[in-house]
Amino acid sequence: MSPKEMQLPQLEAQEVLSSIAIKKEWVIDPAFLTRIKPDIAIAIAARRFSYLAEVTKLEAEAKSIEAKMYGDIAQILGKAR
Repeated sequence: MSPKEMQLPQLEAQEVLSSIAIKKEWVIDPAFLTRIKPDIAIAIAARRFSYLAEVTKLEAEAKSIEAKMYGDIAQILGKAR
């Protein structure tokens, strides 16, 4: 398969908003995305991506704490031998 065949198609702005930035529950009418003003769509997408960034940061912190917990348990079990 050539690199050109493997290339992903370019997404239209509405597709990006509906697939990534705006949850399906928020958009009952698909034509909604074509009717809203671009600055409003950008504001919605910015808020959504800000939210996703914060959630990802918190998930990473939770995983870090979980990793520390497992390391502490391993040390405790190592001392118990």
